[in-house]
Amino acid sequence: MRKILFSLLALIWLLAACAPQKPPRRPAPPPNRATPRAASPTATSPSAVAATPTAATAADDCGATEQNSTDENPLASHEVYFTTTPDGMTFPDPAGQRILKAASVPDLTIGPDGHLWVYFVNGQPGKHGIYAARQTNDGNWEVLGCIKLDGKFNGNAVDPNVLRLPDGRIRLVYFQGNFVSQTLEPGEPNPIFSAVSEDGLNFTVEGKLIAIDGATDPTLVQLPDGSWLLAVTAHGQAVLARSDDGTHFTETGQVIPETGIPALALLPNGQVGLYLSRLYLSDDNGQTWHVAENVRVPGNGNDPSLVALPSGGYAFAFKQINQSETEKPPSGNAEGEKPQFNPFEHLTAEQQACLKEAWGETAFQEITTFQRPPSEDEVPAMDACGIKPPSPGEGQPGNPGGGEGNMPGGNGPGGPGGGMVQGNPQPVTLNLQISGRYLMAFHACDTSTSDCDTPSNHQVYLAQSDDGEHWQIVPGWQPFQGSVPDVIRRGNTLYFFSPGTVTRYHLDTGVLDATEKAEIEGVPNGFVDPSLLLDDQGRLVLFFVYGIRGGDPATCGDNDTNGCRHQIGSATEVPGSDGTRFTLDEGARAEVALTSTGGFRTASDPDVFFDGKQYVLYISHGLSFSVWTSPTMQGSYIRIDTLPNGLLSNGKGGVPASYYDAASGMYWSYAHYSPNLQTPAVIRLARHTGFDRQLTHSDFITVISGESIGLGSTWLVASPSFEAMQP
Repeated sequence: MRKILFSLLALIWLLAACAPQKPPRRPAPPPNRATPRAASPTATSPSAVAATPTAATAADDCGATEQNSTDENPLASHEVYFTTTPDGMTFPDPAGQRILKAASVPDLTIGPDGHLWVYFVNGQPGKHGIYAARQTNDGNWEVLGCIKLDGKFNGNAVDPNVLRLPDGRIRLVYFQGNFVSQTLEPGEPNPIFSAVSEDGLNFTVEGKLIAIDGATDPTLVQLPDGSWLLAVTAHGQAVLARSDDGTHFTETGQVIPETGIPALALLPNGQVGLYLSRLYLSDDNGQTWHVAENVRVPGNGNDPSLVALPSGGYAFAFKQINQSETEKPPSGNAEGEKPQFNPFEHLTAEQQACLKEAWGETAFQEITTFQRPPSEDEVPAMDACGIKPPSPGEGQPGNPGGGEGNMPGGNGPGGPGGGMVQGNPQPVTLNLQISGRYLMAFHACDTSTSDCDTPSNHQVYLAQSDDGEHWQIVPGWQPFQGSVPDVIRRGNTLYFFSPGTVTRYHLDTGVLDATEKAEIEGVPNGFVDPSLLLDDQGRLVLFFVYGIRGGDPATCGDNDTNGCRHQIGSATEVPGSDGTRFTLDEGARAEVALTSTGGFRTASDPDVFFDGKQYVLYISHGLSFSVWTSPTMQGSYIRIDTLPNGLLSNGKGGVPASYYDAASGMYWSYAHYSPNLQTPAVIRLARHTGFDRQLTHSDFITVISGESIGLGSTWLVASPSFEAMQP
């Protein structure tokens, strides 16, 4: 049910292939990436850099001229970091030093001048595309300019991977998509291209190497036997392809189910390395892979790059996101995207006047140009002015997901009529490396390839943090199908609840159990939107929303147009059932008055926690949430009266999770948020001392995004759940 209230349909123009500009020719075989042939660069530690250059330092004619070229660049908060390693496996300074701002997707090589070069995607407005910078003799970095393909700057070419050839030329492998203009047809696989250059800046396109559904971020290496190995990221995992001649690649059928952007390299011991959030090694030229134990990959798989230095050792680059740069006001539609369903496309003069009177001129412009969705309070004006939302089930890429009640056959996985239980299909040993003080479960979905309004397309992820702000995927985690997850620890077991299901992970054995059905006795239509606590007897207590067969559980149902008293219920675990059976608690934990003409139109996604004095319940209303309290866990929760309508967030984020940090006396309130109808959702955090005022955008910082955890910019992350491992 986790969807924006009226869920405008705004499907992205999907990426697809365009023909190469020149017929492919066989490239000169580049050398092993671990043994570049060039004069030794000055690999000075970047700590001596006095001022970090931005990607727009160099003056050139590289501005994008396509549509929306002056829009704010979504990569503006990305930064390139640099470190060194003696062997590609040990990193004395894993944090590295920043060398470029407003730059993303770095890749290192030895440039034509013998210096260390880095290629990257520019994050400056109007500069989207591939640029190059080099390390100077004093250890600083200077931006050289953009790279040109067949004489032109191409803002649709991204994700550079570079290799130096024996004759000194640079070979570039890249992905070409729809970033500043429409060049690809919907439904076709994503193309990976190759180009070569004498000077490292002016490239001749050789042709298309391969096209793979959802592929981005190529990385290429030549193996000792002369063959070629290519890896791309697709659908949240690394996909491998091979070629004998370096021009025609075929998928090997191998998939590495690990988060992160891939980087291939040959290591000094003869092994092939594949850097993701963890380092994978192959002893047989990429036929089989195993995880390198006790290796921490700098950047946790965020666009890693490794290149050997002729003087010995390796240079390593990776990307970080500067969270302080991510909270800028929304800038409108993302480049290359437009809504397919536009309820404001044919407004009459009377409807425009009606909406402007209800919303005001500023809000009218913001909402009708898709800079943001309407808030809970603004939605009724659409009905009053005769503007109809899309029919149920229609959604948009930034939406974290649709209603479980709209799933065929019932109310979510394991619900009545739902058939087989979805989730983790069979027990698997993960041996997770959990070391953080805090855990967060959430679901993710790739908006460029999936209908993310459909919960069956969601995947459950687990992240960890020591401070609640900086999160990384738990090493070893393998996502499984699931939506709106809630995680809770009891003893040596982590319980992951989704609508109608439970999946257990055993901290002592490292085994993730197969997903099982979870039921509440006396609730025939099942439950959705779980949130759990432990009572004083150690039993699981499940807070939930009642399922509605064939309808949206966040609403009153299709048959009640006059409003209703929407209930949040709770149920207590049956002893010995280990989270699979619950008995319904008496009464309702909260009742929310819903109407179709004003006030709250939806209520969903409860999150309950204890703040040391009272139990606090958050209830989501689209991209808003209200606060309710009770002196006892299973008592009646009353909406607080210190906030307008009890709303702590009014259009600033929904589907909340929270934690009370007793040491600081602060509430940590998490919520997912999307600034407009085309931008995939992110998870944000606001820290506050109480509930005496509504939160503003400036209170929030983005803590998890598809980019920050290595999935990619088209992935939404949503529906956070928080658990303290070490309070």
